Amino acid sequence: MDMATKHAIIEAHLERYLKATKETKKEILDHVCAVTEYPRKSAIRRFRTMQLKDKTTKETRGRPVLYTQEVEIALKELHAMMNFICAERLHPEIPNYVRALAEHNDWAHDAETTDLLLRMSLGAAKARLSGIAKAHGRKNPSSTKPSELKELIPIRSGSWESADPGTGELDTVAHCDGYMGGNFAYTAQYTDVSVVGWTVLSAQWGKGEEATMRSIDRIRKRLP
Repeated sequence: MDMATKHAIIEAHLERYLKATKETKKEILDHVCAVTEYPRKSAIRRFRTMQLKDKTTKETRGRPVLYTQEVEIALKELHAMMNFICAERLHPEIPNYVRALAEHNDWAHDAETTDLLLRMSLGAAKARLSGIAKAHGRKNPSSTKPSELKELIPIRSGSWESADPGTGELDTVAHCDGYMGGNFAYTAQYTDVSVVGWTVLSAQWGKGEEATMRSIDRIRKRLP
């Protein structure tokens, strides 16, 4: 039995309970406690609370709503502009996008909505964007099968800061808009994992061995 049902049962017996004699109140409490499984003292407190409640005010539960529908609409507009990236990447860019759009008169939201959006925490943004990336095909867009690669490629563990300059990792990024059928462009991305953080990119058609080796050769020649 949910809380709303228990509340309705107490409310249904309230008027009779308030007018009852001591013996009748005992009978009402016995019945209510048996049905709702309230402890006797909890049921008495609930009757007392409902007796003192101002019937002219609407009862509200939970935390007050801070982010209005207008704030969520503004957030989702920015999310679409950023191609539905994850909330962790989107959140720090919100001020930059709002400022740039406002400078070009492309920001249509009022000052209150803008202020609430800029104050929104990462957790609140994640909660409001949950499921949107999945709906736009952004769930696991990787074309790599990690379980197979772990058997073939040695995986380096530990802090990146402990690596010497020249130690790098390379991965391919698919440009397929979430659809893996057919052939399309990839970017081979090499990143130096030391504090240098040097990154070199090379475009290639497909993900075949020859195309990837040519990208590695181009990247090697461009490294400092």
